[in-house]
Amino acid sequence: MGQMLTWLKGTLLHRFGNLLGAIIGVALTVAFLAVLGTFLTVSNAEMTRRAIRDVPVDWQVQLVPGADITAVRSQIAQTVRPRILDQVSFANVDGFTASTGGTVQTTGTGQALGISTDYFTHFPAEIRPLVGATHGVLLAQQTAANLHATVGDTVQILRVGLPPVMVKVDGIIDLPQADSLFQAVGIPAGAAPQAPPDNVIILPVALFQTYFGPQQTIRPDSVRTQFHVRLGHPLPSNPTAAYTVVTREANNLEARIAGNGIVGNNLAARLLSVQEDALYAQVLFLFLGLPGVILVIGLTLAIAGSAGQRRASEQALLRVRGASVPQIMRLVAVEALLVAIGGILLGLLLAMAFSRFLHIPLHQWGDRHVLTWIGLAMLVGMLLALGAVLVPAWSLARQTTVAAARAVVRPTHSPLWQRMWLDIIILVIGAIEYWRTASSGYQVVLAPEGVAANAVNYEAFIAPLCLWIGGVLLTFRLIAWALRGGRLVLSRLLTPIAHGLSGLVAGSMTRQQSLITRGVVLMALALSFAVSTAIFDTTYNQQSRIDAELTNGSDVTVTGPTSNPPSTKLAALRAIPGVVAAQPMQHRFAYVGTDLQDIYGIDPRTIGAATNISDAFFGNRNAQATLDALAHTPDGVLVALETVNDFQL
Repeated sequence: MGQMLTWLKGTLLHRFGNLLGAIIGVALTVAFLAVLGTFLTVSNAEMTRRAIRDVPVDWQVQLVPGADITAVRSQIAQTVRPRILDQVSFANVDGFTASTGGTVQTTGTGQALGISTDYFTHFPAEIRPLVGATHGVLLAQQTAANLHATVGDTVQILRVGLPPVMVKVDGIIDLPQADSLFQAVGIPAGAAPQAPPDNVIILPVALFQTYFGPQQTIRPDSVRTQFHVRLGHPLPSNPTAAYTVVTREANNLEARIAGNGIVGNNLAARLLSVQEDALYAQVLFLFLGLPGVILVIGLTLAIAGSAGQRRASEQALLRVRGASVPQIMRLVAVEALLVAIGGILLGLLLAMAFSRFLHIPLHQWGDRHVLTWIGLAMLVGMLLALGAVLVPAWSLARQTTVAAARAVVRPTHSPLWQRMWLDIIILVIGAIEYWRTASSGYQVVLAPEGVAANAVNYEAFIAPLCLWIGGVLLTFRLIAWALRGGRLVLSRLLTPIAHGLSGLVAGSMTRQQSLITRGVVLMALALSFAVSTAIFDTTYNQQSRIDAELTNGSDVTVTGPTSNPPSTKLAALRAIPGVVAAQPMQHRFAYVGTDLQDIYGIDPRTIGAATNISDAFFGNRNAQATLDALAHTPDGVLVALETVNDFQL
């Protein structure tokens, strides 16, 4: 023990710089891996959480006509123990009629829904109140516009095969999730209706049963029942694992109620779409994370290897004084352990600091997947420390004589990979693979036909991987060739700096070509990694903003009901840190002929402050002139080119 402490003290005193460099290299490797793994895990968990939160109804269990409703409800409760289980009834109607303003309006076919009084509370995203009460007879906004009806008006429901019934409207509502609410469960996508019904009325369940119970008796195919389910148990944080869980549970339920119902798995469909984003995150990890880790590992090995000559002298001196190879290795193992422990501890501290910079909560470090990544990072750090310190020492200790251990070994011939021209072969393979994949058309993230899952097309990584490896080896070859055969050129290049010693410096560089080559290659890799990361970050941010503008109209869109529009909160929105501009925009529906279309209200003088108004949006290719004309025309309106053509405006 005394010998180990003495050796460790001497190492700290006389080789502290080299030891610190190795510790920092291990720390950067541990921190890089831990932060990347934590960020990947937390991102997946956040995507899963948002996907679950945004689904209005997890499951819509469609019952077949004549099914035992009580038995199916019991099976659902036993299978998944749902947090919310609500019954919803649907009925086809031949239309609606209303007499308002001295005229009679009649719509086409539509749907009547029967819901419980708790449905608003259980599934708030499905129904948004606009005007009037939130219970009783509720008319969809578009249906109210078709009938010119409002709260207090009487609407006639034209039942299928039965006389019409009259109801009084208690409220007007919006159905923001109509596509999923009226989906055709169990019907192939091509055979399902392409759009939700235009005309919808919602009734209390008791009133629905009174009016449509007889219709179900004479026309069972026109009335159907669903159970809307909100799952009650937590799901895995990974979208793929969560998708697997909810899919298997749905399959289990369908097996239990075989012949009585089919599950419309909205949650699985949402998670399936999120899987693609999760897989792209893995792709970014492969493209940006692993090269950085490899670069840091190479830098650590280079720093540790720079002390090779001194280490050889130290080991030779120990052997002269009678130290055996096992004794030498035990002393070096203490040094390696110090590098490992110091690097791991410093790396974890750096990872925690980076996590705060990336706004990753520290409590996320208790997640099982995050702990796995941290454990992997610590293992890699330990192996790196052992490889950087123990392996070179073991190689030197195997020399049979002291003179051989102290000798500076220089290769007398080129490495095997250079003689095989492996760098050129790998580059050719990469070029062929790139040509093959690019000519056939490929995607990094695939959705294979007939398989309800996304997957990463790892073959797409072959070309860049070959380019990266082949480029590194080719750089080694070129620099080594330049140092071996370009001594005269080096001497002339160094003359302005070294003057009369340029020849001596050039000769010294030639003799140390291996060390210099490694340093230049590492510098080139670091530069290429920094440039590629900067290019990706810039282009990704630009594309994200473009996508947001195309999807939302601006970076962020805030919506709300007409009873409490977001424009009343405009001052508060503008005061939020980071908000550059906020402008109001109204959205309503209006008839163009008999076609109900969207209409937007804007302030043409200021709308450009909050969104990108491109010239390409306008037929005259001049956005500013068009908006100026609209601003000077109080009753003006801009219409789509399709509307102009359809109505010959």
